[in-house]
Amino acid sequence: MVLLEPPNALNGFKSNSQFSCPPEAWRTEVRRKGAEPVKVGWNEDFPVGLTRLIRHPAWLSKGCGMPCVGEYTYEEWDDLRIKNNATAMPGLPPLQIQCGGTSKRTSVVVLGGQEIRDYFDLYYKEKMLDRSSEISIARASEWVKRMSAMPHEARTFINSSALDRSDTWDYLSALIARSGVLRFQPWIGRDVEGYMKTYVPDLDLNRPYDAIHVRRGDKLVMEARRLVRLLWMERGQYDEATDAMPTNYIPFWHYLSQYVTTCMDGPRTVYVATDDPVVVKAEINELPKDDDGYTVLITEGGMLTFHKFQFVFSSYDAQSGYHLHEGYGKGSCEERYEQNIASIADLMILSRGNLVVIEFNSNWGRLIRTFRLRINDRQRVMNGAQPVFQKGEMRIARGRKLPGPPGW
Repeated sequence: MVLLEPPNALNGFKSNSQFSCPPEAWRTEVRRKGAEPVKVGWNEDFPVGLTRLIRHPAWLSKGCGMPCVGEYTYEEWDDLRIKNNATAMPGLPPLQIQCGGTSKRTSVVVLGGQEIRDYFDLYYKEKMLDRSSEISIARASEWVKRMSAMPHEARTFINSSALDRSDTWDYLSALIARSGVLRFQPWIGRDVEGYMKTYVPDLDLNRPYDAIHVRRGDKLVMEARRLVRLLWMERGQYDEATDAMPTNYIPFWHYLSQYVTTCMDGPRTVYVATDDPVVVKAEINELPKDDDGYTVLITEGGMLTFHKFQFVFSSYDAQSGYHLHEGYGKGSCEERYEQNIASIADLMILSRGNLVVIEFNSNWGRLIRTFRLRINDRQRVMNGAQPVFQKGEMRIARGRKLPGPPGW
């Protein structure tokens, strides 16, 4: 797989990268002794694509060079992508092209993000789950080994009695999390650490804490709208004729209700990651407090419980919006980088929490679950344990309980 970046002339992003500008993206000069470096242009040797964020693991390419260099323009690659339409050719694999000179030809499938999803859903997904023949089993074994599976793990993967459909996707997710495919660049880790010290100083990552992800924003227009309606329907507070309901979002108290069945030993420190901090903080202010100022959970029947919470928010103020597609001209390069760092910091905090409350209608929620999955110990599996387990606890606030295939 090769990620193709448009040429600068066709790139609408400042710094020619949609992945923003870490300090290393700039070329700087010190113009007088003791002065701060001055930006004088872009660092042409610094990556402009996804590798600004994600480190490319060397094992993934097996030492192979870039295929088809100089044989097609960006526009020609894009034309080839358009020809691969899974919905127009149902049941057929995507078209391949041959390139790389006369001595060693390389087969290349040209797909965009939507085309990858379409071909996976309409063609590859069932093949990945197929264990009906020796050929399909051998292909599954070889494929999962390329995802860093050990021989005994590959045997578990191809054993249809050990893994059902959802377990198969969880097994792949756990392998992806372990493999290092999703590993950030060193400067991302450095700047996330700086962000934590500046904007989240009250959260000690070395002490137990929980985390809640409240995704609103543009999700309320389409994906989450049905879930919001269902919640208020269940409570008898939805007017079908007018589509009126108390709020157009899942209230924060509903996320807290996931704790009702959890044993509590003293107040819980809970980090709240949200794109709607002003409203969520106002909701928390309206919840009852005890004499020490801790928020107290109330049951659906209005009864006070022994569940107490101390909430922690980031103090970061995303003036250009909480999502990278917001704002005129996509925002300045530095603003986009700040947003990236803030989002990745949330992701890391959520992934490490003892108990997390999420939703799978959010891309972040599904990725958090991937990061929290682990391949179980071989001996434990032989003694009857599940092949995959989760690190800590996870509660789903609303919607489907299983995320489906990785990245879906």
